[in-house]
Amino acid sequence: DHRRIEAKLDELDGITRGPWMPFPSAFFEEALAFFAGFADGEHHHREETELFPALVQAGVPVDHGPIAVMLNEHDQGRRYMRLMRQNLEAAGNGDESAAAAVFSAAADSS
Repeated sequence: DHRRIEAKLDELDGITRGPWMPFPSAFFEEALAFFAGFADGEHHHREETELFPALVQAGVPVDHGPIAVMLNEHDQGRRYMRLMRQNLEAAGNGDESAAAAVFSAAADSS
């Protein structure tokens, strides 16, 4: 799972090195679908519903340590996806500030 996610993050990192004209809407739509469906919908869901409870049962604390770090990373990724999604349509319609917001969130996430 992690290798697939890292490969997509590498693609995302590469696309942020534009400039891109026209704005690569199709790439971002596909990347967001991957992150929402696989990375968050499957992988993070399994971690949060299976792995983390097993770790807690084994004595690993939730409020600090590896579980807290991973939960923070999951939340951070969701924030970046939300920022990209909120600006994607406007960016695709030529709004330069929206495109900058998408590229910034993409760069920060990768």
